[in-house]
Amino acid sequence: MSFLPNQPQLNPPKWPESVIIIDEKMHPSQIFELTAKTSDNYYSSDKNVETGVPGVYGNTRHFVEDRYAVLFKPGKYDVSLEVGYYTQVAGLGDTPEQVEFTGKNDTLGPFCPALRTNEWIGGRPGLSLDTFWRVTENYSTKATKQLWAVSQAAPIRRVHVHGDLYLHDAGAQASGGHMANCIVDGAVSFGSQQQFCCRSVQMGTHDFGAWSNVFVDCTGGVPGQSQLKDTGGRTVAVTVDKEPKVTVEKPFVSLDTKTDKYFLHVPQPRFRKQGQGPLGPDHTGTSDEKRDFSNVFVPWANNANDKKEPDLDVATKINAALEEGLDIVLSPGMYYLSESLVFQKNNQVILGLGLATLVAPVDGTPCIRVPPRKAGVRVAGIMLEASKLQNETPKMVASFIEWGRKDDADGCGDATKPGVLTDVFARVGGSNLDRTVSTDTMIRIHSGNVYGDNLWLWRADHVALIPPNLGNATGEVPNFPPLDYHQVTAGLVQCETGLEVNGDNVTIHGLAVEHTIKDQVIWNGKNGNVQFYQSELPYDVNNFGFVGYKVTKYAEGHVCGGAGIYSNFRDYDVDVKTAISSENSNATFINPFTKFLNNNGSILNIVNENGAEVNRENQGPSFLSRG
Repeated sequence: MSFLPNQPQLNPPKWPESVIIIDEKMHPSQIFELTAKTSDNYYSSDKNVETGVPGVYGNTRHFVEDRYAVLFKPGKYDVSLEVGYYTQVAGLGDTPEQVEFTGKNDTLGPFCPALRTNEWIGGRPGLSLDTFWRVTENYSTKATKQLWAVSQAAPIRRVHVHGDLYLHDAGAQASGGHMANCIVDGAVSFGSQQQFCCRSVQMGTHDFGAWSNVFVDCTGGVPGQSQLKDTGGRTVAVTVDKEPKVTVEKPFVSLDTKTDKYFLHVPQPRFRKQGQGPLGPDHTGTSDEKRDFSNVFVPWANNANDKKEPDLDVATKINAALEEGLDIVLSPGMYYLSESLVFQKNNQVILGLGLATLVAPVDGTPCIRVPPRKAGVRVAGIMLEASKLQNETPKMVASFIEWGRKDDADGCGDATKPGVLTDVFARVGGSNLDRTVSTDTMIRIHSGNVYGDNLWLWRADHVALIPPNLGNATGEVPNFPPLDYHQVTAGLVQCETGLEVNGDNVTIHGLAVEHTIKDQVIWNGKNGNVQFYQSELPYDVNNFGFVGYKVTKYAEGHVCGGAGIYSNFRDYDVDVKTAISSENSNATFINPFTKFLNNNGSILNIVNENGAEVNRENQGPSFLSRG
């Protein structure tokens, strides 16, 4: 869409075809017809592409460029919808109860199963290890068994589940996930989830996942304190932070059906005093700012004809809107940026729908830049993707998000109006067929008082296969069959570090950084707090003198709860001295652990020189209650 300066924006906005609006007057068959393209490929007896087994969801959409937002108007719906790759399913109510999925079906409403359940993988049917990049939020469901069997970059938010919630599908392997601002009246089953983060969740009973569970600001049937819990002969880390200093909910979009006007809700931070205890979920939104879409610019990723040609001027249009003080709601699509998007005003919002994806400028400048002393700005619901850099050695550190400026001592942020990153997913490699894409550090936070909620920063361990007529007549075959993609080998999709934090008082609830070729995280700022951390070290290195999490001598008062670091040295026999390095004696690590996943090598220690080694003979997990 073109940006018209000095004019109110359209409300309702003109949505592209990638936004699918659902009305309760629609027949379920019509809803299915409209949304079928957003679901994972479904193989039945009349469309036997993979195996001929009916009722199987596949993962062939793993690296497509399609992006979709399926938005339900307030009302009641008796439908089921499998949420596929790069799809967001959300209600448009002011509260979750205004969009209700009725009836008693097990998977009523939005759901996500394990994929390829016809295959026996890792001793169980199906796989949830790569059910990434999908979102469901802002509705209630009467399903007796709500199924959300996902891994990273697949949050469930602002949902009221009246029955039970299953975060696994019959025990199929699942890597880890994030649930925030939810109410579950029944049981929560973590099952085969390796790690899982619950933040501001009210729940009934529950079981524990495979290795580690983290509960932040949760109420109901959760443990009373941090502990290592022995469950049926297994040792599972349970980490509880009852009263985090701050939590901030994700912005969301609502619709007034009487006026057909859209609004952007911006929830305000919630602070806690010591001894106050958890606040739990907030579904009323009484303190939300509710901003009319006449002050929101809705860009399209493609040209106005809504075909596949990208709008190469879109960054200029977005920056013009930011200059006028507007908020941005990105419609679903791939945004090829010619320049950084730069915040101009306090409290501005960039919210992506349908996992809108910002492809980095080729000169190494960031996708998003937050200047110093910009209080209360929000970045939410976006993917960030690497490009092939034109300059092989840029003078600056190439990054996706640059928050503040490293040499600005006054850019410490505002403790009462923290900057916020919510559901931000970065990747170097993956869908791009050019495997020389790269960046140096994915996100750098220089300002203080920044809050993060669910970040996955991923140097790809696997990428899309080159199709026919680009590589050869038949197309590329997997280099490590039977896996159906190309596993990354040394020298491809380079990235040194996922996250560098230099600002003070930075809090992150839900952080995963994986496969970068140097330190995965470097933390320099004071009084940092991370609850839930997950990291796989790179598969393809021939030596590794780095760590999964580094706290430097400057990071006074650092706290990290529920950190898990895994090894899978596929190509070489690599011994890592320690998973976590702390140069500061005042840093605290609660329930850190290591795990040998497969192949070669070892992790000798968990924190500095503490903790038992994991290797092929002793695969772990190996725990410390405190480190």
